Amino acid sequence: MVFVSITTISCGKISRKDKVTHPSEQLKQKSRKSESGNNHFLLWSALIISLFANAGYTYVLYNKTKERTESRLQRLRNNVDKLENDFILEKSQQHARETTRNGSSTRYTLIDGDINLIVDRVLECINIDKTHENTYDDVGKNPPQPKTIKKLYAEAANKDNEFFRKVTEYQSEDTIYVLSLIDDNRAEFVICDSAKSTIIGCEDYLRNVCDIIGSGRNIENCEPGIAQKTSDGSWKVIEKANVKFV
Repeated sequence: MVFVSITTISCGKISRKDKVTHPSEQLKQKSRKSESGNNHFLLWSALIISLFANAGYTYVLYNKTKERTESRLQRLRNNVDKLENDFILEKSQQHARETTRNGSSTRYTLIDGDINLIVDRVLECINIDKTHENTYDDVGKNPPQPKTIKKLYAEAANKDNEFFRKVTEYQSEDTIYVLSLIDDNRAEFVICDSAKSTIIGCEDYLRNVCDIIGSGRNIENCEPGIAQKTSDGSWKVIEKANVKFV
C-alpha cells in the first residue's frame, strides 16, 4: 500500500511540471504576435496609401476634363455671339440701305424667323465643332494623311512553281501583274490593265497564279489574289486570283 501511494504522488508532480511554460516558448509566442501585428499594420497602411493615390488621380482627371469642357463651351459661346453679331450687323446694314432708298430710318429688331435662322446656324457650328474635335482632339496634332499604298510590278510566275519571276518597283513592258502591299510581307495582286491583251493571246501567263472562270476573248474582271514574301525576297502566290472571261 505504501508503494502505491508514493507512485500516485510522484505522478501528480510530473503532471504539474508539464503544465509550466518554458520562458523561451513565451518569447516565441510574443514574437509571433508582434509579427502578426506588424503585418496587419503594413496591410492597412498600403490600403490607405492606395485609396489616397486613387483619390488624387481622380481629382486631377476631373479637373482636366472640366477645363477641356469649359474651353469647348467657351468656344461655342464665342461662335454664337459672333454669329448673332454678324447676323444683326448684316440685317442692320441691309435695313439701312433699304431705309436710305425709302428716305426713312428705323431701328432693326430681330423677328422669330431671324432667331430660328440663328439657332440653325448655332446647331450647325456645334456639329462642325464635334467633327473637328473627333478629328483633331489634341492641340497641334496634324490632320491624318491619306495612306499611300506601295505597289510592285511582276512578270508571270515560273512554270514549275507559284513564284513570280521578277518583281520590281517600276512598271515595264514585261509587267503582267500589279502587287499592292498589305504589309511588308504580304500583297494583293491583280492583272495589270496594260497586259490584258497580252494575256488573252497567251493564257499561259495565268498558270500557277490565277483560276480561270468562264470562257471568251475578253477579261471582264479580276478578283485579287494574295502573294507572300519569302525569306529570300521572292514573292510566292498563296491564294490565286480569279479571272473571269466573257
